[in-house]
Amino acid sequence: MKRSGGCARYGLKIVKEALIVGVTNSSSDASQQGGFNTNSLIRIPFPKDAEKMKTTLVKVGMQSQVTQFEKTLNEAAEDASQFAKEIFIDAVKKMTIKDAISILKGKDNAATTYLKEQTSNELYVRFKPIVKQSIAKVNLTKHWNMLANRYNALPLSKKVNPDLEDYITNQAINGLFVLIANEEKEIRNNPKARVSEILQKVFK
Repeated sequence: MKRSGGCARYGLKIVKEALIVGVTNSSSDASQQGGFNTNSLIRIPFPKDAEKMKTTLVKVGMQSQVTQFEKTLNEAAEDASQFAKEIFIDAVKKMTIKDAISILKGKDNAATTYLKEQTSNELYVRFKPIVKQSIAKVNLTKHWNMLANRYNALPLSKKVNPDLEDYITNQAINGLFVLIANEEKEIRNNPKARVSEILQKVFK
């Protein structure tokens, strides 16, 4: 990939702009109805530590309830994702010139990898309260409690109670990074994805 201008600050501006475009589009796509639920790349599955519970409930005729829970699980992530843009942009603003130059010379997902490595912990702390609000908004706990109570009433069942806030927060952040990586790759390789003059000049 070519870098024009020979200016380190210009390189930083390029990377930041590309990432801002990427996080804006990704947050928008993820927060749409079905943004997680209908996207096989990022759809959030039934919690792994409750997989036995899912299998058991399906066997006793509760497939529709399990499906509804999984749908609502993803709806919580979709609702929370509408607030992800500003969190990501705040993280992008902290990027240094040295980081930017390395990213410009890197692979198709270099900027995304940097963003993930440098901001995941902070993103988790800031995103989890938003996920908590989204869980309440879509009544996810009600769907989970219904499944858990039915499962716990079965003979020999081992009670499970995954931390849904933690689970959705991590899964949603990971899903958003998948979308951001795709956006970055598009900007680097597809002229139609370069929506600003500066990106059109540099990524060519």
